[in-house]
Amino acid sequence: MKNRNDQSASRPELIAALQAAGLRKSKARVAALQALRSGLPRHFEVEDLRDALHNQGLKAHLSTVYNCLNDFTRVGLLRRLTLANGAVFYDSRTDAHHHLYIEERQELRDIDPAEVEIRDDGTIRLPRDLLQGKTNRVDLLVTLKR
Repeated sequence: MKNRNDQSASRPELIAALQAAGLRKSKARVAALQALRSGLPRHFEVEDLRDALHNQGLKAHLSTVYNCLNDFTRVGLLRRLTLANGAVFYDSRTDAHHHLYIEERQELRDIDPAEVEIRDDGTIRLPRDLLQGKTNRVDLLVTLKR
């Protein structure tokens, strides 16, 4: 998994980002946001964030990590992705884009929306260079706001 661009921020910048998102500062939230901006892979699982917090010296309980992730997802700092096999990933890229999941490696990759074409007949064109292997299935999830 690729690491997100290193965007280390100062503590005041992290606190300001939390406040701008409508979240109160807490030691866990500040540390989690620091981890998201400085080294976690773009697509990660809850255990990855817990390990990053432990590496920062914060012995956060798993429930605290889930609470941070739920808060960040609710305010739009993260996206939560639940795959058909039940695996849950968090994505620090929140703009519109698609994903390719490689089951054998449990790896999630971004696909640029310009590389995907959903045709009027319901067929989908995907980039060939990403499909290096047998396609098991294509799951399409459309999320609407009403």
